This record gives sequence, structure tokens and C-alpha cells, in this order.
Amino acid sequence: MELSMQEVEQITDYAFAVADNPRFPKEKTKWTFLLTGSAINKNTKRRLREYENEFGLYVREDNVTVWVKDWGQIINEAYARHKYLEDSLKLAATDNSEGLGFLIEKHSQLIPNVVRKSAAARE
Repeated sequence: MELSMQEVEQITDYAFAVADNPRFPKEKTKWTFLLTGSAINKNTKRRLREYENEFGLYVREDNVTVWVKDWGQIINEAYARHKYLEDSLKLAATDNSEGLGFLIEKHSQLIPNVVRKSAAARE
């Protein structure tokens, strides 16, 4: 679904209604709303870019934040965070046949046959 200002305004109205609800103490509660779709139309993108130089940020107030993003942005941001952590921690996947053997021994019913056969072939 391509997101337009109609959907953006709808989630914004909802966010303010929830945030203004007296059952939630404003000093203890912060709300973040995320509207997502397959794409964002051109006019909506223009309005999103104008807000505080953060793409996708539409509202940021005391206890309410509203973001509008497409799935591509969400996936790219997650990949970038993963890459940063991977680089920062210098993580690398290595052959861990001992650990795999333990998992197969303890939880063989949960491990697909392909993995079990592959592990057996390595031994």
C-alpha cells in the first residue's frame, strides 16, 4: 500500500488521542507510532523531509513521536544497525561443530534433517 497524507494524518490523530488519554500519566509514558507501507507517495515524502531533517519523522512532541517509513527503509536501517554492531564487535561466524553437535544431541526433534546431515558429513 502506498502511504499518503491521509494515512499519516489518521495515525497522527490516533497518536494524539492515545497520548491525551488521562489514563496514561504524561510524565511517565512516551508513545512512538510507526506507520509503514510498501511505498510513500511523492507529496508525502516532501512533507516528511521537511520535519527536523530526519526522514520519516513526522511528529516529535513531549510524549509522542510519529514515524512514517516504507519497508525498504526499515530493512535498510536494520541492516545498517546489524553491520555497525558486527563491525564494532568484530563478530564473525565460524565453524562451531561442537555447539551444533550439542544442539543436535539435545534438540534433534527441532533441527531439520538437512542440518543434521550436513553436520554428520563434517565429522
